[in-house]
Amino acid sequence: MALSGVDMSIAYNHMEDKGAGMVGVDSMYTSSWNIFASQDIGDSWKIDASTEVSGVSASASYADYETKGNELDVILGYELSKNVSFDAIYTNTKYTETAKADNAIELSGKYTF
Repeated sequence: MALSGVDMSIAYNHMEDKGAGMVGVDSMYTSSWNIFASQDIGDSWKIDASTEVSGVSASASYADYETKGNELDVILGYELSKNVSFDAIYTNTKYTETAKADNAIELSGKYTF
């Protein structure tokens, strides 16, 4: 769904009995930068919005998990050329419902051969 040039999505997932196995990352739509939905038991949901302004891609998402807490992510990306890109990622992650949230900023550059 797009609203005034902003792409938006909403996802819901329910895991029953136990977490699913994975290698690296999972492909659940409710997974976030630091929390994988496949490792949560119960309900999880995520809302995401993204757009591009003056060559900078911007994405913001919020996800809530039954046993894993919640996470807010803001990701900015800039493609300098076809082979070079830069990203800035801010995450606010609460790993359990009773934990204090952890804040992190990650900066990365990528060169593709």
